Parts: sequence; structure tokens; C-alpha cells
Amino acid sequence: MCDTLHWLSYPQRIMIKLCLLNYKCLHGLAPPYLSRYCQPQSAHSGGSQLRSAEVHQLFVPRIRTTVMGSFGFYYAAPASWNDLPVTTSAP
Repeated sequence: MCDTLHWLSYPQRIMIKLCLLNYKCLHGLAPPYLSRYCQPQSAHSGGSQLRSAEVHQLFVPRIRTTVMGSFGFYYAAPASWNDLPVTTSAP
């Protein structure tokens, strides 16, 4: 039935929602408290010389806790944006 209705599974739906929030953050349509977590890689020190600056990847911070750290918006949103194909994630 899911194939007939073109529904997505839970992990795919979560990825779509995170990437949609990233898009809104990058284009100024999201609240500022979310937008501060979606910074381009080139905005950080020495990032303008990296290859990631050309493909518009976002800065993914290091996480200190392995249990719940990867579920936070500050880590999961930029990581999911960087996992998109280059042709899709370009602003």
C-alpha cells in the first residue's frame, strides 16, 4: 500500500523534514534560533579554501555524547544536508 500511495518510510520522512528546515534556514525563512546552526563550511576559519566551499556544504559540529548527540538539530540538520547529492543541495 505504501508503494501505491507513494508514502515514505520514517527515516526518509525525517530526512525530508530536516532538509526542508535547512533550506528555510539558508534562505531566511526559519527562526533565528534554528538558522544559527546552519552555517556554511566556508564561514568558519580557513573554510574558504576547502573543496566543500564550492559544493555549499554546511558546518557539522563535533558531538560529545554518542548516545543522543547525533539526534540534535545542530548536528542532524547539517549532516543530512551534506548527505544530499550536490545537484540537489546547491542554493
